[in-house]
Amino acid sequence: MYAEKWFSMPLWKLRIHAQLSQMKILGREIWRRAVEGEGWLELGARILRYVFLTLFAVVSWRFCIISSVYAWFRLADNLLDGDVRLQPGESLESYASERSQTLKFFLSFDFSGARARQEDILLAYFVRETQGLSVFTKLCDQVKRLWSLMQSDALRRKTMPLVSRLELEEFDFEQDATILRFCVMVLGGNEEQLQVIVEALCGLFSKTDCFLDCFDDVQKGIIHIPKEVLEHHDISLKMLRDCREEKELFALPGIQEWRREEGRRIQQQWLAAMRVVGGNFCSVFSNTALTKTVQFVIYMRFHRSVLNLSV
Repeated sequence: MYAEKWFSMPLWKLRIHAQLSQMKILGREIWRRAVEGEGWLELGARILRYVFLTLFAVVSWRFCIISSVYAWFRLADNLLDGDVRLQPGESLESYASERSQTLKFFLSFDFSGARARQEDILLAYFVRETQGLSVFTKLCDQVKRLWSLMQSDALRRKTMPLVSRLELEEFDFEQDATILRFCVMVLGGNEEQLQVIVEALCGLFSKTDCFLDCFDDVQKGIIHIPKEVLEHHDISLKMLRDCREEKELFALPGIQEWRREEGRRIQQQWLAAMRVVGGNFCSVFSNTALTKTVQFVIYMRFHRSVLNLSV
């Protein structure tokens, strides 16, 4: 059985297999994005981000943990969103239920009932590498929290595709906060000092991604336009889904205005957040090199986002 094999092999060997699995998943993600016609600027930034992530994973076991968990969730998110096909005979509900059980078994070291897939070697590596850390239980809590957020949002969209601005912002905040806390704990940062950063970033990573992918998500039935905007302009879900091109979507009454205002709002939030991040991040990590590395990753994302938020 996959799980028993992974948990019995030497850790160094498991780490190599996990790194190969990361590269495979992220490579397929790049190829999928390229086939779907993602812009060259956006695709180039994605490739650069993944290259840095995999390189850091090779030289640092801590970054390898982050990269492994990211790759596992990246694939799961694609399946939940319909970007990658589920297995024949599998539904969204059955997939989410099976993944929940697998996650539960892996995090509790009960492998007898785990229905492992090949990508679950990433979970096995995460558990093996972190089980001796003092923050192991907290890390597991963050992983479970992130999975709960992702699956509940995916299942919610089937019954209630339109939600309020407040609900969208609460989800973005919780998702970003969970990811940030996980990464900081893995890297040995100060959790209490991190809260200032979490509050400042206020879900901006998720919010920006949703804003940039607005049209593509609408085509999949994922609506990140607040319900209040649609109701105010009498725009139905069918009208959104009938748009075959991005210009058709933004030609709908009020949508272009919402896009401009939302873009300006996100830009202002990023500028405010970067001032807080720049002044407080040194207190999260005691290691200067690590602080600079994490700041670089955030700033790189910031510049890319602002560049793409021209509306």
